[in-house]
Amino acid sequence: MPSGPSSRVAAPARDQVVDESGTPPGGRSFRPDVQGLRALAVALVVLFHAGVRQVSGGYVGVDVFFVLSGFVITGLLLRRSASRRTMGLADFYARRARRILPMATLVIVATVAASYLILGQFVGRGVAVDARWASVFLANVHAIGVGTDYFHAGGPVSPLLQFWSLSVEEQFYLVFPLLLAGALLLGRRDRQQHRLVLLLGTVVAASLTLSVLQTTWSPTVAYLSPFTRAWELGLGGLCVVLAPWAQRWPRGVAAAVGWLGLGGILAAACGFDASTAYPGVSALVPVGATALVVLAGSSELRSGPEWLLRRGSLQWGGAISYSLYLWHWPMLVIATEAATTPLSPLDRTSLVVASVVLAECSRRFLEDPVRHAPGLGASSRRSLGLGAVLIAGTVLATTVLLVTTASSTPTSVNPNRSHRPTLAALRAKISAGVVTTAVPLDAVPPLGPPTLSLSGPRVPARCVVESATQSSMDPCTFGRPGSSTTIVLLGDSTAAMWSSAFIRLATTEGLRLVLLAKTGCAPWLTPDLIFGGGRNPACDAWHRFEVAEARRLRPKAIYVTGYVGEPVASSEVPAGITRLLSALRRTSRHVTVLSNLPAVPQGQSDPAVCVMMHPTSIERCNLEVAAFESSYGWFRTALERSAAVTGARFVNLDPLFCTATTCPMVVGSHLVWRDLFHANVAYVGWTSRALGEVLGPLAGGSSTTSGSTRSAPSSP
Repeated sequence: MPSGPSSRVAAPARDQVVDESGTPPGGRSFRPDVQGLRALAVALVVLFHAGVRQVSGGYVGVDVFFVLSGFVITGLLLRRSASRRTMGLADFYARRARRILPMATLVIVATVAASYLILGQFVGRGVAVDARWASVFLANVHAIGVGTDYFHAGGPVSPLLQFWSLSVEEQFYLVFPLLLAGALLLGRRDRQQHRLVLLLGTVVAASLTLSVLQTTWSPTVAYLSPFTRAWELGLGGLCVVLAPWAQRWPRGVAAAVGWLGLGGILAAACGFDASTAYPGVSALVPVGATALVVLAGSSELRSGPEWLLRRGSLQWGGAISYSLYLWHWPMLVIATEAATTPLSPLDRTSLVVASVVLAECSRRFLEDPVRHAPGLGASSRRSLGLGAVLIAGTVLATTVLLVTTASSTPTSVNPNRSHRPTLAALRAKISAGVVTTAVPLDAVPPLGPPTLSLSGPRVPARCVVESATQSSMDPCTFGRPGSSTTIVLLGDSTAAMWSSAFIRLATTEGLRLVLLAKTGCAPWLTPDLIFGGGRNPACDAWHRFEVAEARRLRPKAIYVTGYVGEPVASSEVPAGITRLLSALRRTSRHVTVLSNLPAVPQGQSDPAVCVMMHPTSIERCNLEVAAFESSYGWFRTALERSAAVTGARFVNLDPLFCTATTCPMVVGSHLVWRDLFHANVAYVGWTSRALGEVLGPLAGGSSTTSGSTRSAPSSP
């Protein structure tokens, strides 16, 4: 997040130098290369969020900002300490308040208002909750708590998610100046540089080690945590301490190092993608590359990257980088959620242009006037007071909004909503759901943002692999663990989704159920099948493990389910399905492949968001079977044909969701859809009895035949 201060294209005024420069004492008063790097960083992030495929790793722009922020803030603190023999922490935090809070408050308030007005009350309430966390710089903590996956978010995405990086920086700023002050005050003055190197080196080493480990254990936490990101800001600070050494580099060497660093940033931006295990070791590329550019620029080289980065357009881009970073994300997210069809390239371009216009207006009429207001600049107390008022006002306003728009409580509870219907009864409820126009007051789950978990309540988090790099696990056992008959449920997040129903059925039938599920890794034996397209070699090892584990368990029956989304090439899928089913058939006589859910075509309105936007006219959100067939029919055909070829069984699960023509959003007071391609866990559990009728005995039996079982979703 570009929290480093911006500047005008021209050299800043003398009284602004201390807030603009990231250089150490005695260095240049202004670094145009740093300002140009800000423009590059925000451009990468915006292009990535706008869906430009050539910049599939544009998220590394945030890492560039982290390094620059560490460089700027450390230089500012050391310069003030050298000139005044005191770090002036009150003045430092006052400058942070003037720099960060006015723009952040404006964007938060505008985003909440737009969400209520455009996306409706229920979506708006979720954004208001996010706003409270963002306003107190805990957006990353909130995102971790709700299990936000930055790259593979399946449900509605918060239009305030971009505040996670601002939160990381402010959390770092809360602690780092105190550590820096301690390192400067304790010990001999002539040994200060050695203590700074030791302090920053320790921060970098410890945080980087944790980042590498955490990326393996829990990539979501690793991406959003201040502890796994502190090394990036710390490395920026280390560049300040090492600047005198870098100034002694020969000009040719420094220029080469700078261009190498700039190339490294661009290589990461174009070479990384959503399947890259990140941050971890991979973050060394953009972070280290940024440090090289910054160090090389310490010599004021006109033949290095500064020759390019000092261009007027990039200086202006750096000046609006903070505002642009804050504005572009809610613009794109709200427009995407409100659209009923995918945004076109022209739509996205228009939104980006509008964000740039907003950013420039915000900088000119709010950001710079507040930052350089003489009355505020003359008093740290007034600046800190302004910051406190803005934070408290945002928290109070969003709290009042949440209270005054509280969801209606049901006047009565439907006694049959928790009763698990038979297949025939469920079919009747589905038909009734097609003509339902409003969300019932006793909806399950209550209308609002999707439930956090994709798996049943009896499935611990460790039983479903979330880590992008984890390739094996100690499988969890459910049902009747002591049973001599074992069945396996194998797949990706779809398997996790079905787990609650399978656990209930396995318990009823006295079977031992083993769950083998890894989110983001469709089970078909190929590395190419990932959400959004592209290669994901990390799934290869997992595929080998799950087949080997199934062979070791020697189950009586195996159930396979997995999602495949566009734009995966359909030609790659059938062979992968056939290979997997053939391998599993050598392990068990009874192998069943479950049909994919009648999911909403990607790019169209998320059904959960649509229902929240139109709670009294939900019929407009219903999914037409024809639309699903036109988008995913080829995949269902591939599943059915591969089952027939290998002797496995194919089971169509559409009868649990649709009539012959329509898949409703609400069935029997239950909200069906969690996101584009998952059903709500509560709905899946509620339909377990009907699922049992469709599947027959889980361990196989007289009612289980090899080959295809296609249950047509006809009206009752």
